[in-house]
Amino acid sequence: MIPVEIWSIVPAGAAAWGIWRLMNRDAKRFPAPVPEAQSGSTSRPRPRWPEATLAVMNAQALLHEVGAGALLHDAQHASRLTVETWRAHVMPVVDAMAELVQLLPASESHHHAQPGGLLQHTIETLLYAVRLRAGHLLPPGADSEEQGRVEHLWTVGLCIAALNHDVGKIVSDLVVTLYDDASMQGRRWQPLTASMREAGATAYAVGFPPTGARDYGAHQRLGATLVQRLVPAQTMVWIGQDPRLVTALLGYLAGELNDNPVASIVSAAERESVRRNLAQGSRTRFASARTVPLIEHLMDAIRAMLGTGALPLNRAGAAGFVFEGSVWFASTRLANECRDWLREHRPDASCPSEDKNDRIYDTLQEYGACLVNPATGGAIWSADIELPQHRFQLNGMLRFALDKLYQKPESYPADLLGRVSVRSALPQQSEEGANAPGPVSAPDATVAPPAAEVIATVTTNDERQEPKAAKPPKAPAAPTPEGMRLPNLPPLKKESSPSPSVPSVSSMPPMPPAPPLEMDGGDYLDDDDDIGVAVFAARAEVPVARAEPRQAPTMSDQPIAPQLHPPKSSKRPKATKAAEADGPGEAATRFMGWIQQGLASGVLVYNEPKAMVHFVRYKDAVMMLLISPLIFRKFAEEFGENGDGSPQPPDNPVQPGMGIQLAFARAGWHLAGAKGRGVHSFQVVRRDNAGGNLVNGFLIPEPQRFVNPVPPPNERLIYWPAPGIDPKAGL
Repeated sequence: MIPVEIWSIVPAGAAAWGIWRLMNRDAKRFPAPVPEAQSGSTSRPRPRWPEATLAVMNAQALLHEVGAGALLHDAQHASRLTVETWRAHVMPVVDAMAELVQLLPASESHHHAQPGGLLQHTIETLLYAVRLRAGHLLPPGADSEEQGRVEHLWTVGLCIAALNHDVGKIVSDLVVTLYDDASMQGRRWQPLTASMREAGATAYAVGFPPTGARDYGAHQRLGATLVQRLVPAQTMVWIGQDPRLVTALLGYLAGELNDNPVASIVSAAERESVRRNLAQGSRTRFASARTVPLIEHLMDAIRAMLGTGALPLNRAGAAGFVFEGSVWFASTRLANECRDWLREHRPDASCPSEDKNDRIYDTLQEYGACLVNPATGGAIWSADIELPQHRFQLNGMLRFALDKLYQKPESYPADLLGRVSVRSALPQQSEEGANAPGPVSAPDATVAPPAAEVIATVTTNDERQEPKAAKPPKAPAAPTPEGMRLPNLPPLKKESSPSPSVPSVSSMPPMPPAPPLEMDGGDYLDDDDDIGVAVFAARAEVPVARAEPRQAPTMSDQPIAPQLHPPKSSKRPKATKAAEADGPGEAATRFMGWIQQGLASGVLVYNEPKAMVHFVRYKDAVMMLLISPLIFRKFAEEFGENGDGSPQPPDNPVQPGMGIQLAFARAGWHLAGAKGRGVHSFQVVRRDNAGGNLVNGFLIPEPQRFVNPVPPPNERLIYWPAPGIDPKAGL
């Protein structure tokens, strides 16, 4: 029998249980709001919304999500702006841009396609742009006093351009659906009218328009429309002190890329961000992405055919040969086999046609799938194949590391019974079709110039699955696939500069510069003085991988014929007396030997925008101009400071190239400049005959001592200051 006291408690307990159930139900329907600073998760904020939604966040949470703190710190340092100027004129734009783009991707399946990709790509471009800016004197053609007065205005203007260069993608390349607490029904976001937060959204989902409905160049023209919303009025007023800057900035954001110093710097910075991401970035994509990149189709095809034996190995007539950790494939056969496999197994996949195999090679190289030939900077190798009963040469081969094709080491195929021997770079073809010889010793020997090469440019349109065909394409490192977790940006490390045997120039001057050292005569230019690097790097491509330093060639006792059509007149220019010095040392002779052989083989181009060597007029003579310190850096990175293949010690504070430049200066081959300096300045004449950037370099009188015949001078470079110009206006 239940005591009476218990019955008296039941009504109270039932009431309490009913109240608790009601509160619990309301708690499920109306969960407590998450503080904005804690709303950094990329998971859906409400269970009733679609699974793929992302939470709308503030700028601080967004920058933290993509790991932008270190990048912004490095960018502020590289910009040389004061902390106050950076905070007043750059960070407000960073914050506004972050809140506008949220965690949207930069592309559907090309570069920076993961959540937060557009923000990450933008901050990377900002960093690379301010690094490149350190090598430019802006505005072009202005005197040094004027350039110094507006230096910080142009730096801030470049930051604004970098931060807005791809913001138009949120309008043209994405379909974003907004969600809020008031309604379960999503609505299409119109970025030109308001940000997500201003539109009252709490979450959003990302989609992509059909390929045929996209205007791939639209985003390049929309930056000028959105910049007014992202840049504070006081900043626009401040940079408006120089109308030339405002014209260049707005022109670039409106899609005007020609003859625009802002466009050249930011475009080079963007390409570097894209290159690194293709090589090392996350392979994560949004679930709504429909486009599959070509690299995934190609790698699936190769792995599948290796698994079924459709790509036979290690015998006469095989498709590939395994030797010392690599598989060497006949490039044309591999491309054709991949194409046939995709047609059979993935008929909807887009694959280049038979006459566009270069696009396949470029794609494999850019994503780090195949190894780069350091002698050419391209994906194609030449090798001798030795089998027990056969020996033959293949000039078109692709080389893959085994771990790129097989998941486990125990699955690796055995080496062939023989060997694969790498050959040197393939001979260049002249315009007449003759093979270009190596260095020659006869003073009067001449050879035709090599066929022109085209440097690859990475496309930044995500749906263009294959980069444009080019020779040689860029050389990325191996990709590192990641899971669906949003990764932080990998740390930025100083990368190897390209081999001097490749006409590509590094676009990333090191930052910060090493402390200046006491040098004889002050001949070495530090990064502050180096106006030659960025002038040419703005038009150059990104670096290619290089091998360990090796010994440089020795200097010929006789002049060497460069790759050129000889001038009609054989009259030699009047010699100019060089500065007295102790005479050439072993390092200097190796340096000049490298220049001789590079000019003779066509590997070192001259009188071109990317060239490190030019022939110029100085007074009544033609002289050789060596762009400094760029050419010395390239030599040191390839051959070491002494040219003997010994690398620079890691704890050595000397900047790359300083040692060989000092050795060259002591050789006495160059003409002393003003006030005892070794460098001279030349101005680039634009196609409209207007004055452009300045370049610095060492002048070598009587260049016929090293090359013969001497090429005609580059009429696009004139000595600075020109006659009638105040020397104080020069450098």
